[in-house]
This record gives sequence, C-alpha cells and structure tokens, in this order.
Amino acid sequence: MRKFGFWLSLLAVALLASCAFPMRITEVKGSGNLVTESRRITGINAVELSGIGTLIIEQGGTDALEITADENIMQYIRSDVSGGKLSLGTREFINLLPSREITYRLTVRDLSAVETSGVGNIEIKSLRTDRLWVEISGSGSLKISDLQAETFDLDISGMGTAEASGSVEKQSIDISGSGGYHAGNLQSQSADIKISGSGSAVVWAQEELNLDISGMGDLSYYGEPVLNTDISGMGNLKSLGNK
Repeated sequence: MRKFGFWLSLLAVALLASCAFPMRITEVKGSGNLVTESRRITGINAVELSGIGTLIIEQGGTDALEITADENIMQYIRSDVSGGKLSLGTREFINLLPSREITYRLTVRDLSAVETSGVGNIEIKSLRTDRLWVEISGSGSLKISDLQAETFDLDISGMGTAEASGSVEKQSIDISGSGGYHAGNLQSQSADIKISGSGSAVVWAQEELNLDISGMGDLSYYGEPVLNTDISGMGNLKSLGNK
C-alpha cells in the first residue's frame, strides 16, 4: 500500500508540474515571401486537414502534393503519411500567422475519406470513386464540384458547411450544431438525412428520402421520392419540386 501511495504522489506532482509549467507555444509570423514546395507522397487514399489553410484536391494518374506558403513558415507545415492517410497541418506547439493563406494542392489516384477540423477549407474537383466519406468539424468547409460515386457519407458538426454537385446512388448526411449542407445539384436515388440542433440542408433525391430532424433543423428537397420522416421540435420540411 505504501508503494502504491508513493506512485500516486509522484503522479500528482507530475500533474501539478504540467499545470504550473505549460508547454510554450511559439508564434511565427509570415515573411511575405511566398514560395511553393513539392513534397513526395505515395499510396494516398485519405486526407486530413487541421488548422488553417485551403486544400485543393484533383484526381489524376499519380499522387503529388504542392504547398504554397511564406518561406519562413514552410518548415513548420507537416505533411505526414500513415496507412494511406495524408495529414496536413501545423507542427505541435507552433502558432502560424501567415501573410497569405496557406494553399495545399493535392493530386490523388483515388480518394475514399476526407476530414477537416478547425477553420480549414477543402475543394474537390471532379472525383470518381466507389465511396466517399467526409467529416467536417469546427467551422471548416467543403466544396465538391463533380462527384461520381456509389455512396457519399457526410458528418458535419459545429458550424461546418458543405456544398456538392454530381451524381451518387445513395447519400447519408448527419448534421449537428448549426452546420449546413447545400447539395441541390447532387443527384441521388436515395438519401438518409439526420439533422439535430439548428442545422439545414438542401438535397436532391429521386426515389427515397429518409429524414430525422430534431430541434430547429430544416430540410428542402428536389424530386418526388417516397418520404419516411421523423420530425420533432420545430423542424421544417419543404419540397422544391422536380429538377
């Protein structure tokens, strides 16, 4: 028991020390001298953007990454690859103040998962894949110009927003907080939509629309699908007619 108490005491001291001496955050201000750096990547099928910056994704015959940022902050931008997932963001304990927005340009052969947290923005151009899963947290945003897929799964939390166009067989959307989803130009055969809080969405469903709204959520839809709805609170459902 005495030995156990000794280790508990050591743990308590360590915790107090960590509170008394927190990790120091280094602030780095951009020089204004913008440069573009190419980084070697391979075997990517998923990407995560954290913090600040805009990520532009295009599908091509090879995997490639270019980063445009202030010359003096480039060394603090990470682009780590693990298990086919590319993680982009700022290194630990560094606060970047760029003179211009950090821009990532990513080319991938295939893409199945995308994540953004913080205030990052992602733009995807003309993607063809079997399945795409997207998670947006914080106030990040996503825009997909032309998606061709069997299934599209999207989770939005906080104040995140997403916009999509193209064609999918099925889309499954989960919005919490005050997130927004604008996909009146994304044709789907069926759609499963769940909205909680004050989230809102616009979708296009031709055959089936399954809807679960709680709180003050709003859904507007195109098409004449079979409706299966569960609306509680002050949620609203509105038909926009056929397209």
